[in-house]
Amino acid sequence: MIKALFISILSFIPIYFWIQYSLKRDEKKEPFYVLAIAFFVGMLSTIPAFFLEKVLIKDISPPEFLDYTRFDLYIIITLIFAAIEELFKFLFLRFSVFEFREFDEPIDGFVYGAIGALGFAFVENLMIGISVSTFEAIPITTIRGLSANILHFVTTGIIGYGFVNGLILNSKFYFYFSIIVATLLHTIFNLMIMEINLYLFVVILIASALTILNLQIKILKEKIIKT
Repeated sequence: MIKALFISILSFIPIYFWIQYSLKRDEKKEPFYVLAIAFFVGMLSTIPAFFLEKVLIKDISPPEFLDYTRFDLYIIITLIFAAIEELFKFLFLRFSVFEFREFDEPIDGFVYGAIGALGFAFVENLMIGISVSTFEAIPITTIRGLSANILHFVTTGIIGYGFVNGLILNSKFYFYFSIIVATLLHTIFNLMIMEINLYLFVVILIASALTILNLQIKILKEKIIKT
């Protein structure tokens, strides 16, 4: 019980930082209860996502798809897992907070999407942290705060941005394109973390994606002001 509480606090510290980061992108203060629902919905989305991934691993995928030595096949299952997580994160948000009246600004697609994704990442942190010793959990959670947590934050933020941009421009292209970009980014990240030597490239990849997302948000804001 004490370990679970410790892991929960440890896991939430970096996530709290990224929540504050996303809220600062929005000039209007969002209601706390909507933000809490978005976070909780993100947590709930892990249930079907992890269940489906478990089914794929145990009952559907041939053993060679999970063999690191067959990297070509491993890419396929990694891509499928990334797509599953991105779709469930979005769908749970789409049919909950994206329907609220508080969802009334273009930036809300990013803000609520990112916070929902952090709820998803929080559950991942807990599951991984509890499965290892307390001593191991500290560096693992720290590393995830600078990598996997940001990855979820960025990818779902991209999809939320694409969803809103598609509504504004009355084109589904932006939404579908955002899903493709987010899934590919997620896949590349998962493949790169297989090698500890590639962690520097992981950080560069995430930092670049975060920078591009910030620029896109600024462009979206300027577009709304002009219209």
